[in-house]
Amino acid sequence: MEEILDITGETTITNARATPPAGQPPRGLSAGMHEDASERREALAEAVEESLFRPLTAEEMEDLGAPGLAITPSLIRALRNMEPGLRESAVERISTEIALLRSLEKVNLARRVILAGASLPEVQASPAREMIMQEALPLLESEASLLKDEYDLRTRAASSTAAAVIRSDIRRQQGAGSGQNLSPTAPTSQGAQQ
Repeated sequence: MEEILDITGETTITNARATPPAGQPPRGLSAGMHEDASERREALAEAVEESLFRPLTAEEMEDLGAPGLAITPSLIRALRNMEPGLRESAVERISTEIALLRSLEKVNLARRVILAGASLPEVQASPAREMIMQEALPLLESEASLLKDEYDLRTRAASSTAAAVIRSDIRRQQGAGSGQNLSPTAPTSQGAQQ
């Protein structure tokens, strides 16, 4: 719930019409999203290292991901097989994508909470309802739109880092099996000799 209040702020409404609403202003998403990306980066890097010694559980992988971007055994294996510098870069990008998607999920949850709260009789009778509907919802719509735009741009630019890492690992494995020397980052067509 605190995460939602960071996004929307908090408005306390009393039944007394003469008492103005009180509360805290919104903090926004940026700071929380950067903190989350940093935490996700550390957790994902640690999971890749741990996977050398034991397979990750489904629950551990679910905790690492976000709706729309699952962390899978093939992604962990692909990251583990990358050169350290490339791995660090890929983990950074994947972590940022996860933080973005998790932030979008928080915005959607906050929107649902506000809409549900606005339908309560106590809130409907309050003059603060209009303030909430005119300030909080447009703020959330704006945040959601910005997050979607940022994710779309990142996805177009990176063609989903997680998917690219897995494709690269598959090409590398196919190349190793056929005796080809395939670069882990260079796009190749199936069966092309280098």
